[in-house]
Amino acid sequence: MLALMEEIVKTAAARKLLRKTEYPYSWVDTVCLFTIAAIGFSLLEAAVYAIGASVPVILVRGISFPHAGLGYITGYFYGKGIREEKPAVKWIGFVIAWFLHGLYDFSLSEVFLEINDNLVFVPFILVLIDILLVVRIVRFVKKSKNRPECTEPLVPQQITETVS
Repeated sequence: MLALMEEIVKTAAARKLLRKTEYPYSWVDTVCLFTIAAIGFSLLEAAVYAIGASVPVILVRGISFPHAGLGYITGYFYGKGIREEKPAVKWIGFVIAWFLHGLYDFSLSEVFLEINDNLVFVPFILVLIDILLVVRIVRFVKKSKNRPECTEPLVPQQITETVS
């Protein structure tokens, strides 16, 4: 439930900023904005979790940055949904981020370890996924400069306003 609330707050903040902007944002802008919003949220959350947390939890949270990857997923699918004019695609990214976030939070809980000690590898797999997602963010941004579908304004009225 906490993961759902966090994903709703991050997504709502990024969407609100996109609605308020007059800047003709592109798909790559959307990905970067959602990722930045997620990282900002992560910094606040890390500070709260560091107070009174055990050393292993602080270390795992310190070497993993799941919010960056989750922000990428949400922003990627949100931009893709606008680009393809398929609103349902925007929600695919949200659901994936919500699921991974919930699994990550649950895998760091005491309840998770009480269920089965042999599942201790799950948080490490999720950390590996986080690292791969951060690499994917960098690759997407680097490759986007050569792909017009990634750098052109997403919303049609932005295109006409930019041209005139």
